[in-house]
Amino acid sequence: MENSNETLENAGSLPAELLNSEVGATAGNDTMSPDDMPMIVWLRGDEDYVEDFSIDADTAMKTLGIKRSRLTQISGKELRVGRIRIGRYVRPVYRPVDIQAYVEWTRPTATHAKSSNIIEEAAGELLKQAQKVSGSYEAILEVHTADITDHINESFKDLYQTVNELLEQKQEKLFDHFNGVRSLFADLGGIVNDQEKNLNATLSGINDQLTATLSEVSDQLNTFRDKQDQLKSEISALSKFCQDVALETKQNNAKLNDFVKRQEEATANLAKVIKVNLELQKETQNGLKIISAQIKELPAPQECKAPKMRSALPPPRFK
Repeated sequence: MENSNETLENAGSLPAELLNSEVGATAGNDTMSPDDMPMIVWLRGDEDYVEDFSIDADTAMKTLGIKRSRLTQISGKELRVGRIRIGRYVRPVYRPVDIQAYVEWTRPTATHAKSSNIIEEAAGELLKQAQKVSGSYEAILEVHTADITDHINESFKDLYQTVNELLEQKQEKLFDHFNGVRSLFADLGGIVNDQEKNLNATLSGINDQLTATLSEVSDQLNTFRDKQDQLKSEISALSKFCQDVALETKQNNAKLNDFVKRQEEATANLAKVIKVNLELQKETQNGLKIISAQIKELPAPQECKAPKMRSALPPPRFK
């Protein structure tokens, strides 16, 4: 009964497709007429007709005179039910109009009422006969009570003895099993002790090997650190040398640039001198040409005898 109610009320167990389909039947029309409502009405709480569903499951069971399992069976089939989320669960709610309509629909007719009266009369007669039988049974019971009591006591004694025998047999078997288990645990304890000794010896050897390995690794690490420091020193010296070389190269490049600049200036001055010299040579050649032309235009010279004169200079001496 409780499982069926949880199935009806648990919101987490309802598939999303069912929720969407049932809500879709009513979500688009908040002013739906009562006759147009489906047998299962999913309520959000903001509909105009949500206040009509004012009866909970307990009140409906009391009004209809049925149990929860029957109410769960007819809800959504013969009786319109609204389902609304209250807290963590979806609860069933009902309209008074639907409850009254279901009561009128299930009300027995006149023929049915007559049949009900006949059944009630038969039930009364049956009750009277049952009372008579009960009285007869009590009288017989009083007569045979002693015999029945003795029989019960004998049966109880036999049962008690049988149970004791079975318990003793089970107890012996249990003690045998217990002794076997105890011996098994003793053997297992010896095996565990041997394994523990072997394990301790193995762990001791592993510890010694690990200590030696760690010592060797430590020595190698110290050597590596010394090499690393030496390498750092060499790298520092090389870096300083590179910086000095770069500075010297920079200075030499500056001097070279200065020398090249001076050479370019000297070359430019030399080019100017050569140009001036060429211009002077050209002017000289032009002047010589003019003089040569003028010489050619002069008249031929006449012959004349020069007077003999004694030189006042001493004669040259040749070695």
